[in-house]
Amino acid sequence: MAALAADSAHASELFLLGAVPQSWGEDCSSDGTVVVGRDLSGPWYWTRESWVVPLNSVAIPAGGQARVTADGHTLLCQAFDPGTARTEVMLLDIPTLSVSPVGSCGVNCDIRPSTAWDMTRDASTVVGLGSGNGGSYAFGWSAPAASPRNLGTLYFYKPSRANAVNDDASVIVGWNDDYSGFRQGAVWRRNAKGAYTQQNLTTIVSGATVKLREAMAVSGDGAWVYGIGRDVVDSGAPWRWSVATGYQPILPNPMGSAIGAVTAANHDGSMLIAFFGAGAALGEGYVWLANRGWLTLESFATERGVVIPAGVHLALPLNMSEDGLTIVGTARGDFGMSPFVLDLRIGANCAADINHDGLVSAPDMAALLSDWGLDTPADLTGDHTVNAADIAALLSAWGACP
Repeated sequence: MAALAADSAHASELFLLGAVPQSWGEDCSSDGTVVVGRDLSGPWYWTRESWVVPLNSVAIPAGGQARVTADGHTLLCQAFDPGTARTEVMLLDIPTLSVSPVGSCGVNCDIRPSTAWDMTRDASTVVGLGSGNGGSYAFGWSAPAASPRNLGTLYFYKPSRANAVNDDASVIVGWNDDYSGFRQGAVWRRNAKGAYTQQNLTTIVSGATVKLREAMAVSGDGAWVYGIGRDVVDSGAPWRWSVATGYQPILPNPMGSAIGAVTAANHDGSMLIAFFGAGAALGEGYVWLANRGWLTLESFATERGVVIPAGVHLALPLNMSEDGLTIVGTARGDFGMSPFVLDLRIGANCAADINHDGLVSAPDMAALLSDWGLDTPADLTGDHTVNAADIAALLSAWGACP
């Protein structure tokens, strides 16, 4: 991929990785230094030093989603397994390019007997789509088990898929096709015996039970499930669901009646990323903060000192680091579409320079106080709330920026 120009003179940076059709930035390490994604040729990884490195010499373009461990060393992908003579879900060690299979997830008539969609940050649990006995099913694999587990379906002989797993693998979310082919949101929760029990997700509209669309994300603590909106429910707003509350729309819908979908959540669900509309081609990317609501991803970045090139839309955010300081996805512009890396941690040594004048001084203190209790760039400690700890951090950085 050839690099596209992006502004690098500010504390935070936007990287556009190259105008490649159907290329997606899909995950990042916990510190944001390693980003992984895929295009029609297969998976790739990116660092500032290496730029984009294709991995199609060892992995294949087989669907699913690219995921990377917190340390940035291990990629979740698909590759050919000589032992089974089939394509299988693999864990790829990025430094050595060696692969190890998680075990056969079934046999299918095409080249993709299984596809991986998510994993825990330590790669101890992998979830996705397996196949066997004439159908496809959601699977969950946890080390050191010999083979993935069929999570099952609540519609007899209809397919299901696991899209996401929470931090300790106690909650897995995805979808289950009903008998009409509608992809209904599903959640599998691990019980005291270690088995997963499934629940398909619904809500009530005008006294009638309505099925929710597929679940795409889960908070790290497993308390909240998130999914795609449906036009007949709250004007297409994305939703969250918990055992305690059931369905809740995430309102107001910032694009009126556009369909919204949450793609990632942090540990406690206080920060979400989502898109509204028709994905990267026509949609818009958003951030949701518990104490601010919906913000366009461009405005969120601009608040933190990033200059977005004219005509660029961060239209399809797909994942983020737990602290929300690295967001990855696919952007669009006059160049077409490009994976992006929005790095909001570069200026950490002078994050207290809230007004970006090169000096930590009284105007920055005034800006901090005006944002008291909110989750804004004045949150210097990263706890998602401007409070006394941020005043201490600002005072410790008082003076000219290094």
